[in-house]
Amino acid sequence: MYYKVLKDNKVIDVLDNLIYLKWEPKHKIMVLTDENDAQAILSSSKDDIWHEKTLYKVPVSGFDEVSVEPIDQFEYRQLKALNMRSPEEIIDEYNLLLLDMGVI
Repeated sequence: MYYKVLKDNKVIDVLDNLIYLKWEPKHKIMVLTDENDAQAILSSSKDDIWHEKTLYKVPVSGFDEVSVEPIDQFEYRQLKALNMRSPEEIIDEYNLLLLDMGVI
């Protein structure tokens, strides 16, 4: 399965699998777990941890809340290639750049 990660209705990451985590109070770290006990997910870069809205609450603060939506392989590859932006967003940015430069 493939997934897109959304924060404030904006795609911030795409995943080809979900890595589930839960808070380990003894050592005050996140540890790997299965979906049944999960409180968070790991980003594709392995640098960020997010609390997914449908999972158990994380008992400590500091984790952004996101939602995860399943997507097909085509959308996954497109978002990955375009750095999480749609073709329309890229065209809009390009047009704004041209306006700012006075070209159009």
